[in-house]
Amino acid sequence: MPRFSKRKQLLCDVQDVLVTREASALLRDVLSSEDADEDNLEEFWEYKYEDIQGTRYATRLSHYQKRINSLAQATLQSEAHV
Repeated sequence: MPRFSKRKQLLCDVQDVLVTREASALLRDVLSSEDADEDNLEEFWEYKYEDIQGTRYATRLSHYQKRINSLAQATLQSEAHV
């Protein structure tokens, strides 16, 4: 069985919570019970899921950006030696 990263595991856990809450929301809708607090919690979990997904690329540089940075450093070093 493959091992997931901590971020991927957290993402799966939050996704499970979202699925459960969506099913609960459908039941509340069918039974016509209104609960604004539950709706607020659903918005929180949806935001949390999107936040975790958004941090995937925000916290690390792409290979392209690393290459540009290394080329810029090499240029600065060569100019310093001249």
